[in-house]
Amino acid sequence: QSGYKQITATHIAQRECTETPTWHKKSQTNANMAEITKEQTSEEAEIRNNADSLVYQTEKVLREQGEKVTEEERTAVEGPMAELKTLLQGSDNAAIKVATEKLMTASQAFSQKLYESAARDTDAAGTSASGQGAPGGNDDDIVDAEIVDAEIVDEK
Repeated sequence: QSGYKQITATHIAQRECTETPTWHKKSQTNANMAEITKEQTSEEAEIRNNADSLVYQTEKVLREQGEKVTEEERTAVEGPMAELKTLLQGSDNAAIKVATEKLMTASQAFSQKLYESAARDTDAAGTSASGQGAPGGNDDDIVDAEIVDAEIVDEK
């Protein structure tokens, strides 16, 4: 009878060494699923944060610079922005990502128009500010000066 117990104990010990316990398998599966869920949640959060940030930046540019472009150019940005705002209220991250890309494209085109407009304004202002025909173009107040480093000698 004692031999029977000894074989059973040996068998159990060998089995425990070679097999992963069921509770451990479940624990690993749960950990893997948690990691996958964490990655998905992180990806989803990044998609939403990028979209929110783009909407905010675009609205700010429209408020500050919108009067410098045509109504058609402004509408070309406002349409994709409104679509993205609506999608952000839902949970379709794939659609949010696509709408973000649309708004990004429209926003870049809008920003390019603003840049071109600012460059034209600067060129026009630069001509009159350069002194050509502008009052106060007199150079009499300009003084040439030279800076010389002098060595200070301590006299005792």
